[in-house]
Amino acid sequence: MKSLPGGGVIWIFAVAELVTFALFFFCYALYAADDPVTFAASQALVHPLSGAINTGVLLTASWGAARAVGEDWRWWLVPVVAGLLFLGIKSHEYVE
Repeated sequence: MKSLPGGGVIWIFAVAELVTFALFFFCYALYAADDPVTFAASQALVHPLSGAINTGVLLTASWGAARAVGEDWRWWLVPVVAGLLFLGIKSHEYVE
């Protein structure tokens, strides 16, 4: 494991995260197949535009955090602002 870039622990973490993400997709498909009527009704409540915007906001936050590592500390403002924007969008969704 010494030859892996970043060390072995980060790769264990990355694989664990990928497995967790795969399990979420599996559960999603399982519940969708188990009760398609309720699942379709729930999907009708989803706001596709705000979901797309939130995806962009979260990707921007990740980009800003990655830029902040080893560079100017002010890059940390990008994920902070993006996080606040994400919370604002989610709050607007839940109020509706």
